[in-house]
Amino acid sequence: MKINNQLPISPKQNDKQFEFEKNKIEKSEKIKTVTILKDKVQLSKKAATIQRIQDELLKLDKEHLMKLESIRQSVKMGTYNVSGEKIAEKMINDAIIPPTPRI
Repeated sequence: MKINNQLPISPKQNDKQFEFEKNKIEKSEKIKTVTILKDKVQLSKKAATIQRIQDELLKLDKEHLMKLESIRQSVKMGTYNVSGEKIAEKMINDAIIPPTPRI
């Protein structure tokens, strides 16, 4: 029997179509309910301490470079003044207690 130029659908075909549609809907619902997990990194206390020390060293290096640049500019402009007393004091102190080498 033909209805509107379509072949009749058997109950078996109808069940397959129903299952197909049901699976399609379930899959789309699963996709909507999937939550995205984000990576989380937690540093140990030791690693956090190392990071803090590295940050402090970088800060000191920047301050040291700024001081050196200031001295260079003063020398270049001829305005750098050296105190003889400070030089003598530094020489005596270094002779008694040698300075620690800079890394």
